[in-house]
Amino acid sequence: MIEKRLEDLKTLIPDFDEISLTKKEILSKNISNGNQNKKYLNKKNIFCISFLLLLLVTVISCIIFSDYSSKKNIEKNKEIIKQEINAYIDSLEESSVIPNSEEYIKDIINEKVESVSKTTNDEELKNIIEDTKENVTNVIITEESSKELIETLYASGQLTFVESSFDSLEITPLYSSFVEFRNCFRFYGSYNGASVLFSETKENSEIVFEILGYEFYFKRGFEILVTKDKKTYKLNDEEDLRYMLNNGILQESDIKEIYRIHNTWENE
Repeated sequence: MIEKRLEDLKTLIPDFDEISLTKKEILSKNISNGNQNKKYLNKKNIFCISFLLLLLVTVISCIIFSDYSSKKNIEKNKEIIKQEINAYIDSLEESSVIPNSEEYIKDIINEKVESVSKTTNDEELKNIIEDTKENVTNVIITEESSKELIETLYASGQLTFVESSFDSLEITPLYSSFVEFRNCFRFYGSYNGASVLFSETKENSEIVFEILGYEFYFKRGFEILVTKDKKTYKLNDEEDLRYMLNNGILQESDIKEIYRIHNTWENE
């Protein structure tokens, strides 16, 4: 029955076989197009992946370059601080009389240098330099302040001069931190206008005394003198210490800093 119907269709439609073939061609063409679409999609995927990889490489390169630039800028700013402060110290050396420990001054500079970060701008850099100058100035007695200090120590009996005049006394800066008057002195720094000095005494035994919980040690006799307004106090004297703290001559934070400086010096 089916065969008869096919024969009838062939009779009615002479091109029946060709039409069937055309359908096959269409099917084949569709398959071919599908393959081409797959190839196109594969190429598109490869392009997208390549683009994303390129973008990733670009971003990483930018981050690396930015980090390198930041580090370079930080090093540049650190060098600026060192140059500025060293030039400033050089300008003080001619007039400085009792400089502090070289190592301590280096510590001051290094502490400020390490505070530089990639976010430090020009204004902040300027402030860091000014703060460092102020901190360095506080640990160097200049010609301007030395005469009053010497007179105060002389008046309190801490110094004895052979010379009859203060003006004839010449003191050479010794950058090992010691300057000899009659005793051996070392400068802790200036705190709110009060000058604080290490002074050796005649005792030959080791000395340890405690100030506000901080233990000060030296292998020979010593005391810590504080001068302000032509008056001299002893930091290791309980009465003097109480008076200085109550009257704002020194603060507890100053004692902590003096202790820190004391420990940076070698116990010679």
